[in-house]
This record gives sequence, C-alpha cells and structure tokens, in this order.
Amino acid sequence: MVPSTPSQPIEFSTHSDVNAEAPWLGLRSFTEQVREYFFGRDAEIQDVVERVRHRPLTIVFGQSGLGKTSLLQAGAMPKLRDDGFLPIPIRLIHDPEIQPLGLVQQVLNEIAKVIGAARVEHVSNVIHRNEDSSTMESCSTSKPIESAPSLWQLFHDPLFGFVGASAALPLRPVLVFDQFEEIFTLGAEKRAAEADAFMESLACLIENRIPADVRRQLEHDDDLADRLAPSERPCRVVLTLRDDYLHLLERWRPRMPSMMENRFELKRLSGLQAKEAVFKPGLRRVKELGHAKPIVSPETAEAIVRMVSGKSSTVPISEIDNVPPLLSLICEQLNARRLRVGRATIEADDVKEKAEDVLQDFCLQAAQSHPPAVREYVERRFISKEGFRESVNYESVLGELPSLGIMAPEPVIRDLVNQRLLTIEERGGVRRLELTHDILAPVIRRARELGVPDKTIEDAQQAYEQLGTDDTRERCQRVARRMFCSLSEPDTNGLPRRRREEVTISKVAYECGATTAEITELAAIFRQAGVLAEPRSERPASPVAEPRSEKPSSPLAEPSTEKS
Repeated sequence: MVPSTPSQPIEFSTHSDVNAEAPWLGLRSFTEQVREYFFGRDAEIQDVVERVRHRPLTIVFGQSGLGKTSLLQAGAMPKLRDDGFLPIPIRLIHDPEIQPLGLVQQVLNEIAKVIGAARVEHVSNVIHRNEDSSTMESCSTSKPIESAPSLWQLFHDPLFGFVGASAALPLRPVLVFDQFEEIFTLGAEKRAAEADAFMESLACLIENRIPADVRRQLEHDDDLADRLAPSERPCRVVLTLRDDYLHLLERWRPRMPSMMENRFELKRLSGLQAKEAVFKPGLRRVKELGHAKPIVSPETAEAIVRMVSGKSSTVPISEIDNVPPLLSLICEQLNARRLRVGRATIEADDVKEKAEDVLQDFCLQAAQSHPPAVREYVERRFISKEGFRESVNYESVLGELPSLGIMAPEPVIRDLVNQRLLTIEERGGVRRLELTHDILAPVIRRARELGVPDKTIEDAQQAYEQLGTDDTRERCQRVARRMFCSLSEPDTNGLPRRRREEVTISKVAYECGATTAEITELAAIFRQAGVLAEPRSERPASPVAEPRSEKPSSPLAEPSTEKS
C-alpha cells in the first residue's frame, strides 16, 4: 500500500443539491434536513412513533432498499422529538482497523455527542427564559457519559444524569440502531466475541436486567446499591435490519424476549403511495418557486409507477400493491436527464427503460469517466467476498489508488461521491467510504464475477458508433455492456445456443431502442473476441456473418429451422 500523504479533508455535502428542481434523492437516504421531500409513508411513520412511545424495544425490519433509514430519519425521529424524546442515531463500526473502540464505547460516545448538543441547547433556552439555574447545575455536575461502565448503568445510575433528581434533561433518549444486521455479518467476521458481549449488554438494557458485573459490584458497594434506580426505564431502543437477517436476531430471544412483542415490517409501497412519492416532491417547485407546473404530472407519475412495477396501463394505480424499491433512483435519473436537455417537465414518453436495468446503467455511468482501474477497485474493495457492502477507511483509499496509477485520488473520490456511487461519512472521528446503498452490492458483485473485458466493450462501442447512429457515448456503452451481460447469463430455459442468442438480441434491441441488426453486429464482435464461446455440451452454431459495410435493411434474419 502506498502511504497516504497528509491533506485537508474533502468536505462532501450529502444533500446540498436537493432542491425544488431536484427533489428526488436516488439511492441516498432521507434525513431530517430534507424531510419536506419525503412522501408516501405517513401511516407507517405514525405506526412506528406509537410503538416507540409505549414499548422499550421496537424492531423495524423489511427488504433491503425499502427506505427503513429514511422512514426513521425523515419521518419518525422528527415526530418523536416533538413528543419529548431525543432520538440518537447509531451505526456501529465493526472493523477494528477502522474503529478500534469497542462497540459499547462507540454507543456511549454517540450518546454523549447528541446529549451534549441537547444540553447546550437546553441551557441556552433556560438562560433565555430566565428560569431557575438548578437545571444548569445538574447539567454540569453529571459524570461524563463516556465513562459509564455499561449501557444499563448509564441509564440507572443518577450520577450520569438520566434518572433521579439529578436528571439533566426533560428528554427521553431513543437509541436508533441503523443497519443492525451488520452485527451478524461484519461483526461476526471482524470481532465475534465482542459482538456477542454487546448483544448481552443491549439485552440487559432492553429487558431492564441488572448485568452480572453490576450484581457482583453491588455485593460490596453499598453506595452504588443506595444510588441505583433499577425500576426506572428512561431509554427506548429501536433496531432496524433487513428481513433476511431477522432469524439471526431471533437467536437472542431467550435473552431478549421483548423482541417478539413489538415488530414493525416495512413493506413495499402501494401504487397510491408510490404515486405520492413521485408526484409530490415535484409539486414543491410550484409552491416554492411559483412555477406553473410540477415537474411530473399525475399521469406521468402513474406511468413511472407502472414502469417500476412492471404493470400495463390497463391496471388501475389503486390495484398496484407491490412497488419495487427503485422508485426514487428512477425519478432522480429521469430528472437529471430533464435538466441536461433543459426541459421544464418529465413526460410520459421519457419512461421507457425497464426498472431492473436502471441500477446497471447507474453504476456504469458513475464510473465511465475514470480509468478501468477505478471501476475494478470499487468492485474489489467495497464488496466483501461474501457479497456484503464494505466500509473502507478514507485515508486507506487515498493511499491505495496511487498504486493503481491514480495519482490524484481525491478528485476521483469526490466524483464517485457526487455521482452517488459512494458515500462518505464520519463516525467516531473516523471518515470512511462505502457504497451508497445495499441495493448496489449485488449489481457490482455480479460485474466483478463476470469480469467484463473493457477492451471488448470498447471494440463493441466503436462498432456501434460506426453503424451511423446518432447515439451518445453513454448509450453506446450501455448497449454494449448489456449485450455482454445478457449473453453471459446462465441459460435457465433450455434453449439451443443459436435460438437463445436470437431471443437475447431482440430483447436487448427492444430495451435499448436499437435495431436488431445493430445488436447482431455487436454479438459478432463478442464472439470474435472469444468472450461468448459456445458451451462444450453444444455443437457450435453457424457463425454470425461479418458486419457489412452498409447497414442491413432487414432487422433480423428468419430463425434457422436447423437443430443446434
């Protein structure tokens, strides 16, 4: 690894570009700062808030990409704050090389940071209202939160300011653990013993069970015994995780029985909810900027929802109940295209691409302006061997990219973040990079496994440009890469190789808006390059004719009746 040189950190503003003309966040999570653009989840927000109010533990689970983080950050947390709670967002860092602090200490530090800011604000309000100074004294005399020996003792020992007469804040803390499934994946891989110990510590807090080490201390510490308030429950806990890891959490049911009492499953948007999530953000420019029209009309919003859901125009929007989690990304991509060409609105004719192709195109576009080594680095470094999203120390990336020939790594990192492929965050004083969303991991992992040869893609792109079309470089790359990926997929239908290729050519041509003759010529290039060799179990089919100097008039020859 090439050692990184000291430099001023690049500051990235996650949501500074969100405004009335660009109201969709793509794969980024909504935060409280941009909650005015978050629509479609009113009922779910209220449900979660009611659960947190009345129970010590709330589990929020659901499929990856449905917006669990957004639901909490832009929906439930602001409402909880209005109700007198103090939400404390926490995401554990499991790699000891990135964050050497233990898991419990990470939680204590996050609590201290949020509580510290809340205390400053509270004291300021007390001074402004000329109220009694006893609250200020309690704020200053509490022991440092970071020094608490356990989570349970933090919230039951009056010395830390959460219970008893010395309680420094009128707010009830809510620990919101985001992406908690990582304790069963990265945690089990990086620090398994500590992950188990943390789960026990968390279980004691949730179940209000005095930890074993505190019980031992009580045997000889009368002051602690007199001081503790074991019946108090000043804290709430929220765990969010993917539904496919819920069974791993349930292994802790004997130690944490409350997990079975209060669960909320976040499901896919209904058609009407999805329409609201598409239409209402684009409506804000009418209110904020006085524009005559919203970015998306109600009719176009319905067309987008149907496209994402794979439904025809004959299906009423009210009967769609299972909208896939690509809605915001597709809206962001369509809107970016609108802004590039200077149009006022997104029209129904713009909604052509199939939803499952958007992620592949998104990843390709994000890295297309950089050398192939950058794309390969992302595929290798930000996805674990098991296919999970990996966090990488920011300074490590700065040190590693020069060894790949990227001598100015900071502009490359900035561009990948600006393109939404990567996100940069700081937790526990450590800056780290990772993929923007879990939903990108399978796409990038598949690209890594396929190992798409860049030279072949370039050859196909050049041939496509020579066919006399007016398409841009971006479209050429998309067509070429999709052709390669489609023909590289395993055959599950038992079609002969020749027939399968003909079906694939027609499919890719339809998806990309190209003619079958153009795609046929691309297939010939891939075969000549040796990347589409015939399977050993099949007899080689007749080769595709060499590309002709003039464009064929017939889109595709009649399928051969000869058996493969």
